Amino acid sequence: MIVWSDKLRYGGRMSEGRIVKRIKKRLSLGKPVVGVYLVALASNRENLIDIMDVKELIFPYYKRQRIDVIGMAYSKDAAMELTADIVNTVFLETGGFDVRAYYGEQGIK
Repeated sequence: MIVWSDKLRYGGRMSEGRIVKRIKKRLSLGKPVVGVYLVALASNRENLIDIMDVKELIFPYYKRQRIDVIGMAYSKDAAMELTADIVNTVFLETGGFDVRAYYGEQGIK
């Protein structure tokens, strides 16, 4: 199950709009989307963030897991830059690296 953050961030040339709404809808319905990477809260609590190609979502494991998405980008490089930006923002605003607590307070739907 994909859960989208209220404060979803975008990397590269991606921005909120009709195309992003269509991508979110397709992913929520379990339909494939090519070339999109998600930045999500880490599935392993010892890590900060997971970066995943949406092609991974076709595996049964991910259909049973909750995926808290906090960012989306069109390429792996853009997703990595977005991840660095998210971690930097969390550090500047909280003085720490607890991304999960930060986004829990900011609102994961």
